[in-house]
Amino acid sequence: GKQPIDGTSGLLILAADDDAQVYMHAALPLTGAPVPKPSVAAPLPGGLPAPGEGPGSAAGPILDDGFERGDTRAWTSVEFGDQSAVSVEADAARTDRFGMRLFAPNVPGAFAVARYSFPTTRSSLRVDLDFQVLSEGASGGNTPILRLLTPDGKRLVSIYRQNASAGRIWITDGSSRSSTLGRVELQTWAHLELTAVRDGDVVQVNVSLDG
Repeated sequence: GKQPIDGTSGLLILAADDDAQVYMHAALPLTGAPVPKPSVAAPLPGGLPAPGEGPGSAAGPILDDGFERGDTRAWTSVEFGDQSAVSVEADAARTDRFGMRLFAPNVPGAFAVARYSFPTTRSSLRVDLDFQVLSEGASGGNTPILRLLTPDGKRLVSIYRQNASAGRIWITDGSSRSSTLGRVELQTWAHLELTAVRDGDVVQVNVSLDG
């Protein structure tokens, strides 16, 4: 049977020299102070779990969208207006079996929103989103893609596709807006990645498209 290697057994090292046809061995004692077990990392400031701890770590994302269950129960709220709809469908996904489809026609009172509220305060955040825009409205309007809000509803960042602008992606913080170099054609999948890091009263946001 196999013998465990510990302080009572020592460690046997074997080596061979094919040219000289010599075999060598040495026995090393395994002595010394015991190695302490790893300690649990302390939480980071701002309520963000330490690396490897809590939601959003390598163990899994903060939000499991739940689309593979065929419903929207994982989301805090799903709302839609006149002649609009929010649904989970088998042909609305890029990689998995199911995805969310939001539909709002170009009529007064039409909107479709899926919202998720984070259960704890966080000092950093990363969002990965696969999306496509199937159709666009009239010139001058836009299709919202992602919005990040504070707990009191203040808009930190909003990313949207401007109508009748060759698929140009814009970004705004509520007080100013700017055009990006990104473009998304109709009925074409794109990948959006957003990272936000809070430093005091300042939130730095980085956005990449198909990066």
